[in-house]
This record gives sequence, structure tokens and C-alpha cells, in this order.
Amino acid sequence: MDSILPSLIGVTILVVASLVIGRSSFNSFQVLGDSWQDAEERSVERVRSDISMTSIVANGSFSGTSDIPVLFSATSDPGDYVQTSDGQLTVFMVNQDVSDWIRVDDISVTITTSSGSTVYDFSGITNPSATHTAEDGEIDVSDAVIKDGTFGARRNTIGGWNNWGEASTGEYGNLIGSDDSYYQTADPGNGDNAAMIFEFVIAEAPATITQIDVTTEVAQGNNQDAMFLYLWNYTTSSYAVCCTDIDFTIQNDGATAVVDFSQMDVVVQYTLASNTYADYGVFTLSSSPQPSDTWRAISISNDVIDPRVLNTGESLNGTLRVFPAVGTGTSNWLQVTTELGISASSFFTN
Repeated sequence: MDSILPSLIGVTILVVASLVIGRSSFNSFQVLGDSWQDAEERSVERVRSDISMTSIVANGSFSGTSDIPVLFSATSDPGDYVQTSDGQLTVFMVNQDVSDWIRVDDISVTITTSSGSTVYDFSGITNPSATHTAEDGEIDVSDAVIKDGTFGARRNTIGGWNNWGEASTGEYGNLIGSDDSYYQTADPGNGDNAAMIFEFVIAEAPATITQIDVTTEVAQGNNQDAMFLYLWNYTTSSYAVCCTDIDFTIQNDGATAVVDFSQMDVVVQYTLASNTYADYGVFTLSSSPQPSDTWRAISISNDVIDPRVLNTGESLNGTLRVFPAVGTGTSNWLQVTTELGISASSFFTN
């Protein structure tokens, strides 16, 4: 009897151990099975996801009798917009309307390098100024030239360059802050276009600049026509036009809702003059102003179920703003991709 008891105890221990090991293996297989099921469900979810591009329209102008906040950024070769010899940076504004004034409430330029950022504005500037200067006058060119920024040169070789004068000390003060105090051009009269030019002397060396941000508020006398803003490129000796708004609409054709718009990718490839640009639009909630090289969700059509979620059969209307502008008469390409990797793309012209 004594010899049998230890054997029984040993057999019991082996059985219990086997059960424990067996259950552990079963749990492992169960976890693995759950993972396979998860992967399969995600795969099915992707198959059930689908979007289509239903509309793309490009527009490259600003218009309004009330102040329009504008923010645009030069991130591609930003040093090209600063003259190497004297550090000058030039912002130009022109109204297409031939009998209308334009005005500016506030304007500044932020220069960013690896060491930090510096804001340049007209604080403390008096007339006459040898550094930061603001002038207004008129030019006489076609709407097509204004839209594409294909002026003959940076200053007085532009057709009809006339009646130009520097801002007074009081007008320099009006260019500081969003306070409804304006620097305004005279009415250029029939056949001419109101224009303004702003020049800043930048201390940073062009090669060290990583980004240039131009911030301003502009308005015009009436909405008959559009106004345009430009940065002078000292390398190409040409104006870069701000900006093009690309309005697009995508429809959810699948069964999976699109919830997080910030996880969507909006990419555009476009042409301006002889240059080709590929821009990735960063999602933004800012609408006034909407920064360049960002996209935002404007609205959802037929948004009946789950507000602000793109459900089956609903359409998302968005706007991508790019700088420099998209060239006129060019063929370009836009793609929108959801967080699940489902994409829709289409070609468009400006």
C-alpha cells in the first residue's frame, strides 16, 4: 500500500500538469484565432470601404468689400524670395477691376530659420523709410496677366506704372494690427488697376530660411472683379501668385463610415509655368484665414445620420489651398485617401 501511494500522487501531478499545459495551449490558439478573425474582419471592412471623386473646381482669386484675412507660406526654396544682395522681400497686390481701390488693414512677414522666427511689420516705420516701405499706385495690364502674375518685371517696367507714392507716417501706423484702420489706394480711374507694393529688408541670410509666412487683411471697393497677391521670386525673376483654392467633393460609396478627417491624406500634383509641384495638404480647422498648403472639411451633403461623420451615400466637400498658385490651362491631379487606405483621384484644370 505504501509503495502504491507515491505512484498515485505522481500520476495525479502529471495529469494536472497536462491539463494546465493543455489549457495554456488552448488559450494561445484561441488568441491566435481571435487575431486571424480580427485580420479577416479588417480585410472585409476595407473591401466594404469605397469613395469616389465627384467634383473638383480650382479658383485662384480673392474678392470682397469686407476685410479678407489671408495667410500664405513659402516652404519650397523660401530663400528664393529674399534678395541675396540686400535682403529685400517684396509683396505685391493688384486689383483686376479698372475703376476700384484696394486697401490693407494689416500686413506682416514671418521669417523662420533653424534658430527661430522673426516677425517683420511696419511698427515704428515713418515716412520716408529706407528699410520697410509701402507704396500705392496703379498699373494698366490685362486680366490674364494679373491672374498669372506674368508682369514684365518687379517694379516700374510693368505697363501703366503710374501715380506711385510712399505711405505717410500715419498710413504706416494703419498697417499695424487688425483694427479697421486702413492704408488705401486712390481710385485708379477707368482703364487702370489699383496696386500696392510692400518691401521688407530681412536680416536673415536667404540660405538659412526654412519658411516665409505672409499675413495680411485686404479688401476692395466692390465685388465687380478679383484681387491678387504675389511674392517676388528673386531666383526666377517672376511673381509667385497666391493662391489657388481647389474645391473637391468625395462620396462615400461603401458601407464603412469615415470618421476622422484629420487622418485623411489630400495630395495634389500641379504645374505652374515650367515648374511641377507636389503638395501634401495638412488638415486644418482654420477657416479665417485658411493657411496655404492645408485642407479643411467645409460641409457634408445629406448629413442626416451621425453629424460630421461621412456615412454611406453622403458627400464631403473640402477645400485645399496651395501656394504657389496652379497654372492657368494646365492639367493637374488630386487624390484623397481615407484612414483605411481607400483613395479616390481625378485630373482637373484651372
